[in-house]
Amino acid sequence: MTNAMIMVQWADLTGRGFSPHEEGPPAPREYWGAAERLLQADLSQPPEGIRSTVGHPVWTLRRVHVQGRWLWCFVVQGRRGPFGVAGTCRFAFAAEDMTALEAWTAGAEIAAGDQKAPAVPYDAERFQLAVMQLLGGIVTRQPAIPVDGDPAQAATIIPAALKVLPERELRAWSWSTCMLQRPDSPDLRVVSGGWPEDFRREEPHRADSVAQLFRRGPVTEADIKSRLKRREVLRGFEFLVHYAATGRRPDPELLRGDCPLDEMLVELGHANFVPGWADVPSMLDTLGGRRRLAKEHVLLVKQWALNAPTEAVDRLTDELGGPLEDALLAGVIAAQGGTPDNVLDLPTAARPELTSWHKRLATLLLNAYPQPRQLRAVTYRWIGPSGLLGGFPDRIAARSFLLSLGLTMHDDSEYFPPDPDTVVAELNTHHECTAAVTEEVLLAERPLRFLCSLSDRLDPLPGRAVGELLWQSALRDRRTLPEAELRVLQPLARNLTRAGLCRQADEQWIDTMLGTVEQQLGGSRSGRLRRMMYGAVEALLEVDREGPRSPALVQRCRTIGYDNHATTQVATALRLAGSAPATYQSQSWAQGDQNTGSFPVLRPRGRAGTLWRGLTTHVQAGGRRRPLVYLAGVVVAAVLLGSAWFVIAHRAEPTPPPPPAAPAELPGQLAPPRQRVEIVLPPQQPPSLQRDERAFFTRFDQEVGAGDVPALILLVSYGGDQNRTRDLENVLLGSDRLAQVPVRTLTSAEPPPDKLPPGTVIGTVYFNR
Repeated sequence: MTNAMIMVQWADLTGRGFSPHEEGPPAPREYWGAAERLLQADLSQPPEGIRSTVGHPVWTLRRVHVQGRWLWCFVVQGRRGPFGVAGTCRFAFAAEDMTALEAWTAGAEIAAGDQKAPAVPYDAERFQLAVMQLLGGIVTRQPAIPVDGDPAQAATIIPAALKVLPERELRAWSWSTCMLQRPDSPDLRVVSGGWPEDFRREEPHRADSVAQLFRRGPVTEADIKSRLKRREVLRGFEFLVHYAATGRRPDPELLRGDCPLDEMLVELGHANFVPGWADVPSMLDTLGGRRRLAKEHVLLVKQWALNAPTEAVDRLTDELGGPLEDALLAGVIAAQGGTPDNVLDLPTAARPELTSWHKRLATLLLNAYPQPRQLRAVTYRWIGPSGLLGGFPDRIAARSFLLSLGLTMHDDSEYFPPDPDTVVAELNTHHECTAAVTEEVLLAERPLRFLCSLSDRLDPLPGRAVGELLWQSALRDRRTLPEAELRVLQPLARNLTRAGLCRQADEQWIDTMLGTVEQQLGGSRSGRLRRMMYGAVEALLEVDREGPRSPALVQRCRTIGYDNHATTQVATALRLAGSAPATYQSQSWAQGDQNTGSFPVLRPRGRAGTLWRGLTTHVQAGGRRRPLVYLAGVVVAAVLLGSAWFVIAHRAEPTPPPPPAAPAELPGQLAPPRQRVEIVLPPQQPPSLQRDERAFFTRFDQEVGAGDVPALILLVSYGGDQNRTRDLENVLLGSDRLAQVPVRTLTSAEPPPDKLPPGTVIGTVYFNR
């Protein structure tokens, strides 16, 4: 045992035949067993036809299995000279941690130290060509690689290759200066020098058999370029040949580790080269390339990710380390900000499924932007009008991912629009206002419009569920809502009530709905509650013109009260039902001029207003003009009683409905507008709200100038379904283009003017110029 190698040999040095021959310290039996297996395969004593190997070193280096371990074994085959007439085979086993080059060097010294190899004249050009062909055969995966030269020349070329190739690659090959017979295993990849002329003469048949294994010949430069293709890999191969031809070694880390040959070539290609951003992907393929990028070229990584974001995302799925990951992420985020394409592969309505990539992306973002302010600055561009998540459906699909970034519905509401599908599914399944419904409604910036857009998709709901829904959307957080939003409340209540009544005058349903809201208010009065009542009574009157009838609902309406925002039809029904006609301004929420949803009480105008001011002045002054107060009270009482008698008399004896009121007589109008435009909507079968909306706004845009301010819109249905005008009213009230413009609906029993067909709707836009 010398230089960490163990040698055994077979020989016939005593005339007793070819047998194990021990010299020096005894070797463990497992090494003799491994050597014997090689003898029985293809590394036996030289053929009898070859009379002498003197001057021709027949050496082989191969990985063999010894007692559960894989070791390098250096084999020497010889005849005559120090090997005897019968021949000798020596097997030098390397230690487990020895490299191929170390095993070759030590084995040649131990097992072939007494063999005098002839000197080989050095021809630099020929040597470089031979090295290139050998290394080219390795990189092109040629199964049998011939080395240009006899055994002595091969003994100088093979170590040059062993010096520059990764250990991982060397272990896959058998390295011979001269193969004396074909290998026993057809799968063994071999490198071998050629047979000398005297061997060929003495064993021509065996020489031909071995030559057939290498009949393909050495690899060509065209073969190498075809296999490697990539510029940086070809450049690395050129450096590899240069190192081998000049006796230099690459970085030992590349040789000792598990570095694949292709990765090593890439790294060599960049070792003595100033890279550009296009070289980044190939450098990321190698450990050394990644080290160099992280240390010297982080900006190149970001530039490459900006120019090739899809490939950069693929790279980010792997763990690359802090600087490289941050640079790739920054480049990809910059690229996402400048394109509508989903380069970050975020969850969207088209592809809502969350994958392991989204978990990985969330981790990357949180690591790169630990401060919430930084993270919001990066992600806010995604939800902008032109951002990838600019649309509500895409933002809804990405909700779980956005929550995983630490964004919250409370602090980052703009990231989390309400999900209409969840609301519809929850209400239609459970028929109650579940926690999920509440959560979605509270996410809406304009909850009433949000619910109004869903009313057509909802099944009939119980009164308690509708009351809870209206409370959550209009009253729960008691925030100030714009008037354009509040105008939707009454139509919303009407639509939900209409569906809940199911064409029945179920006054208990309405009472439950209003009572649910009242209970939540805790006794406080609210103009928003009155709007809910108006909508519910409108839906009731569609199925029962004499409603409300039940004492419970009548008492409920009397408690809630009504003001001048009630339509004539609703106000009349509430008066006849016994509701107190007094008007008031809710004091529960009113704070100065703040819009709380309660509405100002109309004060009499003109002479009546003068009388009113006189009365109030008198009362505020201490009541010194007491007779005038009593006189005014008597007058007001007489007028009210007379009006009530007149309405009751007409209600007891029905008469044909009068034609629609002239514009100058419309409720709430002090004087008729000076201009108007009529928009005719012909009857439709089946009805289509979308066609009505499109036709209305098309004519509106044509006739109403940019400087014209509409004062009122009147929708009159002549003999058609009154739901058609009410639905269109909801659309107009919810339109930003008609903000603050009141809309009224009427149903006329008269035939339409100008011989228009029954079922026609005429929309008249009144405005001042």
